[in-house]
Amino acid sequence: MILKSIICFCFLFCGNSIIGQQFEVIQQKGDVKNAITFQYLARGSYYSINDSLVINNDSCRLAVVDENNKVFIMRPKEENGQFIPQYFPIPYKIQGRPGLITSSISLIHHLNEERNYLIMGDKYSVNITTQFFEMNLDSFFYIRYHWEEDTINKKLLPIDGNFIIISKSDLFQAKFFPEDRFGKDTIIKIPEAEAFQFELRCEKCNYERVFGDPNQPDHLQGRDFIPIKLKFLDSKELEVELKFIIPLLKSVNPNISKAKLFDRVHAYLQDIYEGKIEPDNFEDWIRKNNYILDDFD
Repeated sequence: MILKSIICFCFLFCGNSIIGQQFEVIQQKGDVKNAITFQYLARGSYYSINDSLVINNDSCRLAVVDENNKVFIMRPKEENGQFIPQYFPIPYKIQGRPGLITSSISLIHHLNEERNYLIMGDKYSVNITTQFFEMNLDSFFYIRYHWEEDTINKKLLPIDGNFIIISKSDLFQAKFFPEDRFGKDTIIKIPEAEAFQFELRCEKCNYERVFGDPNQPDHLQGRDFIPIKLKFLDSKELEVELKFIIPLLKSVNPNISKAKLFDRVHAYLQDIYEGKIEPDNFEDWIRKNNYILDDFD
């Protein structure tokens, strides 16, 4: 992939006005060059908010402190072929722990259709009570999505009574039969980036009971599925982000509690990936990748 380097003469800021301010870089990730001084920005560099920046790609990050000792994270956004610097305060976590899904409304809210449904790592277990949804071999949830001209249906069987597993390896592996377009039994590994229009559906379920929500608009009441903006987060990319945000949080507040550090890292990941990560998925992934366990235990 060819990286685009764009000189940005404008910026966006989410918060109070900072026009004309000077920034000191306290942490950086990726190559960002000051087009005025022709110097790459690094820890200890200074620049003005009005300076033009050369940004290689949208994964670049700068943590900066302004003249009022407020810390912001610069994340570029691509608009019309340009990477525009955007400045955000470090986000706080506002989401509580998920409860047992016991109704259609709680299921719809859990999937949070208007945001990306983010899964850290390769799989996540959704806690759905079988007392309400009556899952068995004949009545079950499945995910439908599309790839090229094909419609793919992947069954989600209940595990240990209340859990269904959304697994990346299983979801993106599809079996085609002789009567399909390949003309023989064929197993295809589908690239995640080529899959689209994900939907949670239920086989032999009472759709009105499963998917009804009186708080939704009328045009959504009769549907037989819940759309999902499903996205799996790559573990290597996550590690890079964590190596950026954890030292930053500790340098800004050396006395930060482990619980608050845990919450703010969670909030940061949700913010940059523009979606929702379930707290138990976040915690399980952190503890499984124990290279940062000392930061939280």
